[in-house]
Amino acid sequence: MHRSNSDENPTNTTIPASPQNNTKKLPTHVFGLQLRTNEFPHHPNHIVRLNNGSFGACPHSVLLKQQQQQHEWMLNPDVVWPKLTDLMIPSRIAVGEIIAADMEDVVLLDNITVASSMVTNETWMQFMSLDNGSGTVGVILTNNFTYRAVQNAVDHVCHYSGGRIVSEKVTIPFPLHSNSDILTAYQTKLEELQSANRVLLLAIIDHVSSLPSILFPIEELVQKCRGFGFRRVYVDGAHSLGTVRSLDVPAIGADYYAGNVHKWMMAPTAAAFFWTNKRHSGTQENSNGTKLHHPIVSHNYNQGLAEECAMLGTRDYSAMIVVRDAIDFYQSLGDGDGDAVYQRNHNLVMQAATKLTESWGTTIGTPPTMATTMIMVGLPECFGNDWERSRWLKRRLFEEYTIVVQYFFPTEERLWLRLSAAVYNYLEEFDVLGNAVLELMKTLDDG
Repeated sequence: MHRSNSDENPTNTTIPASPQNNTKKLPTHVFGLQLRTNEFPHHPNHIVRLNNGSFGACPHSVLLKQQQQQHEWMLNPDVVWPKLTDLMIPSRIAVGEIIAADMEDVVLLDNITVASSMVTNETWMQFMSLDNGSGTVGVILTNNFTYRAVQNAVDHVCHYSGGRIVSEKVTIPFPLHSNSDILTAYQTKLEELQSANRVLLLAIIDHVSSLPSILFPIEELVQKCRGFGFRRVYVDGAHSLGTVRSLDVPAIGADYYAGNVHKWMMAPTAAAFFWTNKRHSGTQENSNGTKLHHPIVSHNYNQGLAEECAMLGTRDYSAMIVVRDAIDFYQSLGDGDGDAVYQRNHNLVMQAATKLTESWGTTIGTPPTMATTMIMVGLPECFGNDWERSRWLKRRLFEEYTIVVQYFFPTEERLWLRLSAAVYNYLEEFDVLGNAVLELMKTLDDG
């Protein structure tokens, strides 16, 4: 049976409290299908969207704000152009407020890929300028779940360093039983690197990894990498804004932190933020004569990172300008409490994961405390455990059931599905997924 076209939605379905927090007051604002009808009319009604984690979704009211900015530009770009830096200040302030940081330490970017190129390029230039032909080898540390685009930025500088900088990876197991699994994996790798007598340049750590989706014990990992002598620590927080409760970026203790605003905070595509520790921000050069620069060199080069990022030539800056509006919208859903929105989405994804694993006879890939508004759910073993079968299953689910999900992460035993629960999702949509998988299982048995 394919997806029903019924518009019935018990949006008031009671969602049990999360094991993470049993006392959190849930927002009174309406979610699910009614919110989708009101604020996401641009979403096709027949598609079950369970993959907010990949690209996010922007509400209609924020899109109208963006269109207004675009219209003003088209009316008279000569008037808007000189104001671009000032137009982004309210958005920088809003990001600073929601991550507990000063606006001066926050700049706006397109996405995490830009931030990663910025950090890896600076690491490369700094090391090569200080090396003086000594022949020492520098290390950039990632892990086996580092996002591909971020790893590519690392591989790029390693290649052009002529072997003077190398990439090392922490091997994290999956599925996971506790934070100790990650901490032990890092401890083992850091001890190995310490004994190798290399220069520990940069550690790149996920806050919430993409695939598989895991909430990392970020403060402990940053402290651990610093304790073993890494010069810089950069946190990839692509999924963190809106999926991590009470995000306090300065308290994490990293040198650099980047996060998307267009995923879970519902800004238009594309908008992200980049935070730098105060010792690295501003216009002052580092002691070796290098400093952070936007990868695109343009009009405001060498005028400070905020100025460089605010003017990169003729392009559409409207998504960044309306970040303030997107954050205001998100906060309003929780009656002024953004954490309440997170809690609602987390509870929904946990309830959905429980139903699916019971129906399929499988398990979740992490404890609830290591899940956010995304979680990994095991698929029945009959679907195999390789990327080819993963692509086959994703295609079948969309073409036959109009269900959009992320690729299925393979391990030795099975494929794992990443579930996303956004403000416009509701429990019955996950039931559609559950039934579709059961029907596809029958086709395998019949075949």
